[in-house]
Amino acid sequence: MIAARDLAVPPGSGYTLALYDDGRTVSVHPSIMGQIDKSGAYAVSMTDVDGSVHAYPTFRSLPAPKQVWDLVASGPSSGTTKGTDITLDPNALK
Repeated sequence: MIAARDLAVPPGSGYTLALYDDGRTVSVHPSIMGQIDKSGAYAVSMTDVDGSVHAYPTFRSLPAPKQVWDLVASGPSSGTTKGTDITLDPNALK
């Protein structure tokens, strides 16, 4: 069993980017699986103005902001949540 203290994220281990000034943000933080398996993977998610959250593929280490910008600008996300609805891109599961 994994204790919550084992998944604690140290300060300064991720960041948030504002996309222009329209309320969208992109968060980069250690992924839960990266903390569990000690791989050091980082998750990327975008929160949209309608409250939906879009998930993107992970990085093996902390990505530079330009890498994150290129990822988000390159196309659709791997999955989206809004309220209790979850939508996954079937191609992302291959």
